[in-house]
Amino acid sequence: MRTEAINLDTDHSDTIKEWENENSDRAIKIIKVIPLRRTAKHRPTAHHSLKIYTEDKEAANRCIQRGFVIDSLKHKVERYAPQWHMNQCYKCYGFSHRAATCKRKEKCGKCGKEDHTTLECTATELKCTNCKGNHEAWHTHCPTRNEESIRLANIRSEPSTTYFL
Repeated sequence: MRTEAINLDTDHSDTIKEWENENSDRAIKIIKVIPLRRTAKHRPTAHHSLKIYTEDKEAANRCIQRGFVIDSLKHKVERYAPQWHMNQCYKCYGFSHRAATCKRKEKCGKCGKEDHTTLECTATELKCTNCKGNHEAWHTHCPTRNEESIRLANIRSEPSTTYFL
């Protein structure tokens, strides 16, 4: 949605009421609205993603099915499920977990070796820890990363994970 549609730093109860009115056919009661990211990681952008909390799972399902209208624009809605989105550990560079819970040995994300960290790497030749290709472990064209992305997309597209039961 457009960033200027709601100011989350001030009282935004009027905006929430407007959104409830615009989506009256979905019978939604909004409890709270928060940004998807806790802190802005990049320069200000024209659009951002929000998490909208509701009282009723059926109303949430109607929004998923029909979209959500803000300022007369219909937006795509999906169930917030962070476990069904890409997670890469920055300790071992494997997927589906994070460094805080990683039990594996630390590896360099540039050359794949275990005798130093990524920050300390001086290697000129890159080697992915996942596919052994000539790129960093986080490279967007890594075949292992692409397989993980497809696996997660398939999970997200299943009806049992799309709606609230």
